[in-house]
Amino acid sequence: MTLTGDRDAFPFATLGGAEMQSSRKGLFAAVLLTVVASTPTPEASAQSLTRGAEVYPLIEQGKLTGCQVAFSVARIDDEFSEGRPALANGLIILDASGRVALRLGVASDASLVNFEPPARAYLYGDFKSNVDDFVQRGESSEPGFALFVYRLGDPTAELLLRLMESGTIDILYAPLGATVEGRFSFDLGSQSEPYTEYIQCVRALFEDVN
Repeated sequence: MTLTGDRDAFPFATLGGAEMQSSRKGLFAAVLLTVVASTPTPEASAQSLTRGAEVYPLIEQGKLTGCQVAFSVARIDDEFSEGRPALANGLIILDASGRVALRLGVASDASLVNFEPPARAYLYGDFKSNVDDFVQRGESSEPGFALFVYRLGDPTAELLLRLMESGTIDILYAPLGATVEGRFSFDLGSQSEPYTEYIQCVRALFEDVN
């Protein structure tokens, strides 16, 4: 299994005005520092099996500009594959401007190697998704994957803070033509070193935000 970071081209100009983004970013940063200081021991998820995670800082001209966490999660697919195993490989991307994206591909063939891009995907937790923050779906630079872009509104910010606080976040996804979503549970907390690295990266990314 190989997990990689990436720098896909986002249509970030559509994310909203600078004033809105700055306000959200400042609030997110303020809450983040409190969350990181009191991070509890994460609990394992019983819904999916996290096979691996890697953290990839985004560095541009010597400066940290973003944090990426790559994941590989397996589950039994009752929604779309009649109870056969499915594998999701993906990447959650957060940059210093408060821009968020999810790159995702799902394999449900017998060998779990032929990834296909979902038609839609959202972050999810505590019975809420970030669908209200969804901006658009685009093609990824990685074949078999799609890129989903979100605003850093309240739903997305709360879910990312939940990931850092509890070590877990769920990914909702659906193939083309599906009316319901399946769900992968990403347990970053089960990967102790990447979990710590991700918290450190995001904290460093926002520590200078007022």
